[in-house]
Amino acid sequence: MSDGTRTAAPSPEDALRSARLLVRAEAAVMAIFATRAYELGWTVRAS
Repeated sequence: MSDGTRTAAPSPEDALRSARLLVRAEAAVMAIFATRAYELGWTVRAS
C-alpha cells in the first residue's frame, strides 16, 4: 500500500465506507450537540 496505487484509485467499497463513517460521525456530533443544548436549556429553565 506504499506504492500509491491504492490512494490514486479508491474502490467504490472504500468510498461507500468512508461516506458511511462520515454520516455516522456527523450524526454523533449532532446528537452530542442536541443533548448539550437540551441540558443547557433545562438548566436555564430550572434557574
